[in-house]
Amino acid sequence: MGDWGCLLWSDIPNHRVLRWSEDDGHVSVFQTESGYSNGHTRDNQGRLIAMEHDTRRVRRREYDGTWTILCDSFDGRKLNAPNDAAIPPRRLDLLYRPGLRHHGPYEGHKAEFELPTRVYRIDPSGKVTIAAEGPMRRPNGICFAPDFKRCYVVDTGATDGPGNPANIIVFDVKGTALSNPKVFADFAPGLHRRRSLRHRRQRLV
Repeated sequence: MGDWGCLLWSDIPNHRVLRWSEDDGHVSVFQTESGYSNGHTRDNQGRLIAMEHDTRRVRRREYDGTWTILCDSFDGRKLNAPNDAAIPPRRLDLLYRPGLRHHGPYEGHKAEFELPTRVYRIDPSGKVTIAAEGPMRRPNGICFAPDFKRCYVVDTGATDGPGNPANIIVFDVKGTALSNPKVFADFAPGLHRRRSLRHRRQRLV
């Protein structure tokens, strides 16, 4: 937050957001009762956007410090666990975000998925639409290319166990949707090799 002179980050299990001041390096609590928020971003007006795991919603912090709920459901069902967001600066009307995983004690409370794992879009009117779905198992981090013609989504499906994806999917940005998904980078082979080496070392011990 360059204009605020600080760095904000999520302390997820402690249900808060912390603030580091560039003036003196002091760390303080910026927000309590954060909804076990994970990723944050800012919109094109500089307002903070929070992706809340436990409350299963996306919120925006207004200039006066109040919060506005941008989205907490889709098609009549609660969001899974909003994680990260990306907003293309040249197009003020877009907010993309992936829902991530089941809840657990680390992120609030345990709850089951109510929706498939997807990337969603929120337009200025508050309408929520599906920007992309598949071939991702657990869509996580998200960002746009510098020219905003491509969007990258990290799939952390490997956290479900061996054989699941650990890659980055790249999409073409077509209007308000993401299309033509391709594997941009695949980390699964290296991940499986490390797990195999670790298992062999354990056997030797």
